[in-house]
Amino acid sequence: MKFFLSIVCLLAFPTGFVAISTCAAQDDPILSFQGEQAVIPMPATAGRHLVQVRIGNAGPYAFLIDTGSTISAIDTQLAKSLGLKIVGEILVGAPGGEQVAANRVSMLPVTAGDLLIEHAEMVAIDLVEMTNGLMEGILGMDLFRELVLTYDPQNERAVVSREHLRADDPSVVKIDSSGGGVNAAISVAGRKVMAHFDSGSPGGVTLPLDMMDGLPLASGPSKAGKARLVGGERSLLERKLEGAVKIGTLEYVNPTLTFMDPSAPFANIGSKVLDELLIVIDQRSRLLSIKEAEPRQQADQAAPVPRRLGVRFRGSPGGGLSEIAGVDPGSPGEQAGFEVGDRVVSLNERSISEYDQQSLGQLIRGPSDLTWVVERAGERLTIVVR
Repeated sequence: MKFFLSIVCLLAFPTGFVAISTCAAQDDPILSFQGEQAVIPMPATAGRHLVQVRIGNAGPYAFLIDTGSTISAIDTQLAKSLGLKIVGEILVGAPGGEQVAANRVSMLPVTAGDLLIEHAEMVAIDLVEMTNGLMEGILGMDLFRELVLTYDPQNERAVVSREHLRADDPSVVKIDSSGGGVNAAISVAGRKVMAHFDSGSPGGVTLPLDMMDGLPLASGPSKAGKARLVGGERSLLERKLEGAVKIGTLEYVNPTLTFMDPSAPFANIGSKVLDELLIVIDQRSRLLSIKEAEPRQQADQAAPVPRRLGVRFRGSPGGGLSEIAGVDPGSPGEQAGFEVGDRVVSLNERSISEYDQQSLGQLIRGPSDLTWVVERAGERLTIVVR
């Protein structure tokens, strides 16, 4: 996903969206952690690597670390349920399309793994609706301007540290921050192209449609499709390249490329590629390390594996009735019978409001059977997770 915010509160989306904010520039958020680094678990959920965050004493909520966004965002309804203060407004729209108003909100402390984020602001947008319940927020690159972010999806984690990159490392390339975001030069069939590194996009290598005529492409029909983005749809075409795409020291021979119309005048590298890599982003030094993913670290075989329910809550589990915002396909939650829109009443014969976040999380991840009561279409149903 691509969202950009300048110091004068002008948003420019590479896909053509613009937004103007009636606000003052925000102070930098404060990030803190103990020791040399903060590890943020990033398990794969429905094909995306999501982070479970706590906001104040509420949560967990599913957020995405989005290297393609220079702002952070929270679902509109979640922001309302948490009572977050509105501090400004942004108008978001596409050329020739309708503009949509979005509020900037002041966040409560946000905890993601070992990382504590304080005094942050986020943009409230309808993320749950846009992502079909997959995520409730975005941790954007505005949070990591002074620190170093390691994005390591193969090991299902991100790491935040103060250990800056060295320009003489063979894996390191320069970040071009003139257009906002994490941008670096790549080569497409020998042609130098500026590329946006975007973990928020589910795609692979995407190029502007007007670049198609200048590239050696395999003959044959193009596979067409649509992309649903903020403010409208985009047309997509897929063609196989007769040549190589070079990203840093890595080379991809004869890959399938996606062409988008309309599009920004540069390439986009999405999670289909980034999920196979290990990238380190050092915005302060304007350096980016790109490597092949390291071998997946093996967990201690003797350690019990926590249960993963695969259900995402909208509202505050442990603080009152909570609505089910998403259910992962094939998860224990889906198999037990949870549906999007269910409202949780009780767990193991105790009102959901009687649980604090810590005890609720321990119970959900533990080995014991869980007996839930939910409201659905005016009726109360019992759901058992074994």
